[in-house]
Amino acid sequence: MPARIPLVISQPAMKHAAADDCVENAVAAAMLVAGVDANLIGDIESIAVGSTDHLCLQGLTRDIVLCAFLSAERAQQALNRLSIAGRWVDFAADAAALRTSQSPAIAERRIFFYPLTPGQSVNDLLDRCQQLVAAQKQPLVHIQLGSLRQAPALDAVTPATAASKVRISAPAPPAAIPEAASPEVTLSKMMNQPQSAAQAAQPLRSVPEEEEDDLTRPQWDAIDRLVDDLDALDL
Repeated sequence: MPARIPLVISQPAMKHAAADDCVENAVAAAMLVAGVDANLIGDIESIAVGSTDHLCLQGLTRDIVLCAFLSAERAQQALNRLSIAGRWVDFAADAAALRTSQSPAIAERRIFFYPLTPGQSVNDLLDRCQQLVAAQKQPLVHIQLGSLRQAPALDAVTPATAASKVRISAPAPPAAIPEAASPEVTLSKMMNQPQSAAQAAQPLRSVPEEEEDDLTRPQWDAIDRLVDDLDALDL
């Protein structure tokens, strides 16, 4: 919905040429300002309850800009008599007061009052109306963060906390490597195992000469000890 602001101009109770010119200039200039809707009514102190002007004011349920040839106190009393309620804002105040009135925490409708005097320029009034329309195009949004769950900060993670969340698996122990059987153990196993006569009669094969170069010194030592053990058994 486009931002718009009703500009309500109340005519003076007494006919005055300079005041009439001011009203005519305000209505004509407001028609050329985007977002401003001009509304001309009679003197608010003389408006009867239930009249057309009264119904016009009741139909404006949003924020309005009210201009009258009255003081702010008298204009407010006239609106109270007509049961037109709203938060009263001095539209002729400085920009800081107007920004305060735009607070999103204030849900009550606002009545921006701008006093008129006979013969005055309406340029300041229309400039303020333009600023008000521009402010309505960019409404302030109030975000409540108390109910949201705040994500933990990165710097809040300590090394101790990180270590408790990381499970490090220990390396598996190396598989047991069987020890090489000594010649004595091998010989005892050979003595305990039953052997046939043909197997016992077979002489031990000597190591071929072509394989001598492939044997290491420890292997030769083991073979020598095995031969000595066999000689000692006197088989």
